[in-house]
Amino acid sequence: MKQFITVTIALFLFSIANTLAQENKISKVEDFLGKSKSLIKREYIQVAIVQKMKIEVVTYTDMISGVNAKGIRFSYRNDESRFNPIIGRVLDEDEVDGFLKIIKIIREKVIPSNVNAHTEVYYNYMSRENISIGCSQEKENEWDVSLQLRDSEVFSVIPLDLKSLTELETALSMAKSQF
Repeated sequence: MKQFITVTIALFLFSIANTLAQENKISKVEDFLGKSKSLIKREYIQVAIVQKMKIEVVTYTDMISGVNAKGIRFSYRNDESRFNPIIGRVLDEDEVDGFLKIIKIIREKVIPSNVNAHTEVYYNYMSRENISIGCSQEKENEWDVSLQLRDSEVFSVIPLDLKSLTELETALSMAKSQF
């Protein structure tokens, strides 16, 4: 029965992922920054630090046209990485609600569930800049949650306990309120 519940949760997450999936994989912020003939001002407002990861509201303003783009920037320094110790990624403004929804589902429905077998629940919907979140359970009642800032790079994985997951959710809500 517990395996059925976990499989159901995984299918539910997958259906949400398909609903939220974006056809355009280029970040809106990245697209905005790539425009030619622009003079871009970058403004960073720190919201929180969760597990050594800085969370900031970032506003990019084209000083010529006055148009701006906003997002939430995650930056993480991993001293174990020899090549690029600072990893930074931006969650577009329109992706925040979906990300908050997945965090809430993991916190309220996945973590309280308990299964006997090895189980993994990964949020298949990645942000346009490949920010993803997931969890796995190898031991009974021990879920490992992690946020990954860069696809397929082990140094960009940030482990989160339940307290950190709640702090991340709170920080994202605070950042969203500044849009």
